Amino acid sequence: MASEVEKFNWKHLIYRYNLPYVIVTDNGTQFKTYTYENFRTRRGIQHIVISIEHPQTNGHAEIGNRVILRALHTRLDKSKGI
Repeated sequence: MASEVEKFNWKHLIYRYNLPYVIVTDNGTQFKTYTYENFRTRRGIQHIVISIEHPQTNGHAEIGNRVILRALHTRLDKSKGI
């Protein structure tokens, strides 16, 4: 299962958009395996876990969106040279 996640990351994220600084995921067990942890740490990718079972009651969707927006802003600012 972890190798499938790693293949997905290579094919749909890294080859397309370059190496990410942060990956935001749910609490899935496929993201907690040693293989996947090793994959991320070797490449210096930070992993943030967000559980959004009931986003309307716990505000996690807003927190997740804020994390994603900060990462995008940082990446865009660096690409602009600011």
